[in-house]
Amino acid sequence: MWSHCRRSSSRRPSSWTKRLRPSLPSPPSKLALSRVEALERELDAAIAAAARARTEKRQAEAAQRAAELRAKDLTRELENTTKVFKLHMEELRSQKEEISKKQSEIKVLEATVLKLSRNDTSAED
Repeated sequence: MWSHCRRSSSRRPSSWTKRLRPSLPSPPSKLALSRVEALERELDAAIAAAARARTEKRQAEAAQRAAELRAKDLTRELENTTKVFKLHMEELRSQKEEISKKQSEIKVLEATVLKLSRNDTSAED
């Protein structure tokens, strides 16, 4: 019944076997294995480089945030210093005006004293 399906006793491969052989994987060659290993090393190196780049990026971002905070602090300090400077300048102007008024009063008093001393001197004569 299944006699037509039996393999012939000859050593020649059947057409089915001929078609099957090209689809079977051949054992990997040394060149292919070394290429796979080289690609794996490149992949590992790329992964490590990416990890280093991410670490460097995080460090750079942290440094940037720190620099921005420092700049804000310095700006705030400069603004405060400017306000204090303005207050001191106003105080100095006020004191300068006060000194000018006092000097004018002194000149008036000196003139009055001089006039009175002349009057006293002329009255004695």
